[in-house]
Amino acid sequence: EYSLATEQNTLSRYLTFNTQNIAFFAEHLFNINKRLSITPGVRYEDVKIKTTILQADGDAGFATRTNRISEVLPGFGMAWNGIANTTVFAGVHKGFAPPRPDRDIDELRIDNTDPETSINWELGVRSTYYKGVSFESTLFHTQVDDVVINGGNGSFVNGGESEQTGIELAGRIDFGTIYDTPHNIYLQGSYTNVFKAEFTKDGQVASDGIIDGDRLPYAPRHIASVSLGYQHPIGFDIRVGADYVSRQEVDTFARVLDPVDAALSGLAGDIPAYTLLNMSANYRPVGSKASYFLSGYNLADREYLASRVDGMAVGRGRQVIAGIRYDF
Repeated sequence: EYSLATEQNTLSRYLTFNTQNIAFFAEHLFNINKRLSITPGVRYEDVKIKTTILQADGDAGFATRTNRISEVLPGFGMAWNGIANTTVFAGVHKGFAPPRPDRDIDELRIDNTDPETSINWELGVRSTYYKGVSFESTLFHTQVDDVVINGGNGSFVNGGESEQTGIELAGRIDFGTIYDTPHNIYLQGSYTNVFKAEFTKDGQVASDGIIDGDRLPYAPRHIASVSLGYQHPIGFDIRVGADYVSRQEVDTFARVLDPVDAALSGLAGDIPAYTLLNMSANYRPVGSKASYFLSGYNLADREYLASRVDGMAVGRGRQVIAGIRYDF
């Protein structure tokens, strides 16, 4: 249970939330043969959220409501190991995401938001078939009912049906392993292409901005990361790399704002793509319980737009952190 004090339209209010969650799950691994296994399973979730809006001094409440949600979530997974040091996997699972308690608050009313439910498909492969080379690739598709989105003025609404389809790639090459040397230079990277992330059903009213085929808010099409590193046998590891995020769409309500409101609020407009330079260094002497680290974020101190949820918000500037970790 927790509480939150806020102020809206010069009227103070005091919110209390009490949440209870019960979950059960069962699954079993069946080895069909030496190469193939399947794992069916089921999960049950029961969530109870009681929300109360009180006056600041704790007198009679403006409103109170209990939102109880129960879901049965089946799933099925499969893995095939017919190639040395390689696994091909696939699965389909039902997903469930209850809304946060504060998402039910709209002005001084409590309007229960429906939970997000989804069907999630994946097909992928992970392998260390080649010496010193590891990689993983996954193709995924997700269908979401009642996606929860920002409705403006601090409220959240269900935006109807949506779909997300894409592919994830990740890999690492360790040249020290390939050439049998204790001095390891390595290259690693990851890439995600969400080539489809869109609403698949028009909104309830024309003014809400939810249009069939439009891109989902804050869903970049491309996310990539690449880094080059060096590991010394005495326990030293340094890495430098770049992270890239492509352009993003803003919240749907902001896409249909009056031009003057859009210009003054900073809520409307694209979030441009950006690339950030980062680094990290770690040193843990052989046999020591202490490790020393240094990390740097946005080393070029680039100015970039991170969000328009509450207007134009810039991302973090250059940040350097140093510290010590100790394992007892």
